[in-house]
Amino acid sequence: EQQALWNGLDGGEWKAISHTQPEKVLCYAREKTDSKVMVLLNLSADSCSVDVDLPFTGDHFSNYITGEPFSLTAPQTFNLKPWDYRIIIENLYDK
Repeated sequence: EQQALWNGLDGGEWKAISHTQPEKVLCYAREKTDSKVMVLLNLSADSCSVDVDLPFTGDHFSNYITGEPFSLTAPQTFNLKPWDYRIIIENLYDK
């Protein structure tokens, strides 16, 4: 169960993540028990490249929307289209 995706405080504390596009992108992480999630939201009409100070790393993550496997390695750059977003979750059973 991805408890970090639960709403409100049931999903764990919201923590801002430092990155290179604070004027365009909101980036945060939540953790609850063994569940981890990182969210990037491009809140602008511009495409942008975002370098993120990762709160966690590893090769046991996936894109929550597509299910595509995803590795988080520092340094990490995300390319976001206008109004684009990423929700990266930890695969609880692949650790």
